[in-house]
Amino acid sequence: MKKNREVCVIFLYSMKLAMAFLFWGLCTQIGLGQQQVFKINYSLKVEENSITAKRLNQDSISAEIVTNLLAGMQASSLDMEAYVNDSYALISAKFPNNDIQLQHKKTNNSYLLLPQHKEYIHNSPEQIDQQAAAFQITYIADRSKVIAGVPCKLAIVKPIGGEEIIEIQVWYSEQIPAFYWDDYSYLNQLPGAALSLGVQGLHIEATAISQVEIPQSRFEIPADYNLITGDESEYTENNDIELGEGFVAYYDSTASRYGLMKEGKVLTPASYSSIGEYIDGAFIVSNEEFLTGILDENAQVLVPLTYDIITYDSQLKAYIYSKDEAFSVMDKQGKRLWKNSYPCLAPFIDQFAIYCQDDKVGLVDSSGQIVVPANYELIGQYNAEYFIVIEQDIFDLYDLKSKQKIFGGFKTLAFAEEKDLFIASKDAERFGYVDKQGHTVIPFNYSTASPFYDGKAMVTKFGTDEVSYINIKGETVAADEQ
Repeated sequence: MKKNREVCVIFLYSMKLAMAFLFWGLCTQIGLGQQQVFKINYSLKVEENSITAKRLNQDSISAEIVTNLLAGMQASSLDMEAYVNDSYALISAKFPNNDIQLQHKKTNNSYLLLPQHKEYIHNSPEQIDQQAAAFQITYIADRSKVIAGVPCKLAIVKPIGGEEIIEIQVWYSEQIPAFYWDDYSYLNQLPGAALSLGVQGLHIEATAISQVEIPQSRFEIPADYNLITGDESEYTENNDIELGEGFVAYYDSTASRYGLMKEGKVLTPASYSSIGEYIDGAFIVSNEEFLTGILDENAQVLVPLTYDIITYDSQLKAYIYSKDEAFSVMDKQGKRLWKNSYPCLAPFIDQFAIYCQDDKVGLVDSSGQIVVPANYELIGQYNAEYFIVIEQDIFDLYDLKSKQKIFGGFKTLAFAEEKDLFIASKDAERFGYVDKQGHTVIPFNYSTASPFYDGKAMVTKFGTDEVSYINIKGETVAADEQ
């Protein structure tokens, strides 16, 4: 992802100041030429009462960060993935331009690969340390949250200096090796990897984690790439952006805006602050007032630029939008698909999405109908059978069909990715596994415990640094055992 591009105003600037990517690490390397890693997908979420551009003083730091973040939600499909283990990190994005971020942890070097130009930019350990020194971190005791099945703790990050400084909420997991992305190297100072970062009710958060193997070569700089020297911003400034299928967002330096063209033919004047990736035969665009709309592939206006937020939801194959502080769903012609609207609506994960009402949250289905009423402080996880409620930092398991509480009282509770099995902790220090009645299946003997993938979970024996793998019976197994 190239920095300093207005075509993705929030996506880059807000990340630059406030966001980082979400990672899960694995301390093992297997096979010749292969790396065993965790693959992470993430999405953006909006809380009820989050600050929008219209409510903010446009001269404030908060306004600049939040309005940029909103613009990025409008401009991007957020189709981004991270691949991480103890030695490497790789972040890949389909938009813009398929740029790739590499981190070599052993040497503390970082590389930004620019496939469009077959070039790369190098950040040295000294540059990385200097960037990290611009932030201060405060750790918040007695706060816990489960993200994508992983117990997390809270840290508050602030840029050093300035009168009006916005806080960045970072939820991190000590089960996962810390890492940084690009120049957000302050994340490397955390005790573990960040799985959620938020500013003013807008969050980027892990939604899915899987264990895969990828070639060692994915973490290496291709032999035909050339090193860029000098100021990266001078190199990347005002570059046109490939949007897919031959479409390009071209930059007009006089207007400081983007327009749309294809195969050299200009389709629109340069009048947009951002133009999103070509998806579903359309483009999400935004103007200087951070209002959004939709253009078709002929650059004709399908949806006028009158919406606060429009984002494409790949699960729904439709568009989540916000207007007049209400969220609902429409198609790309602007036809409303739901009768209902809600103060906030998160992206869909599988069949359901979290919605909010009167400072409480619940679940809706793909038709916008309420599945679980908004009666809860927080829903940590859900699937087709259960949902996990967090109230005053206590975790309880509920049956999705009956809405009845099954068991609870834990300080941590998360899906173990095996049927009717859950990661649990009574004190947020010792972890084990329980069944759907809350009975202990694998004792609370671990300081860290992961979900199961391919029948194995990674655990750390309590009171030691000893990392091992166990099966669903709690027996120790080899990392590569099937």
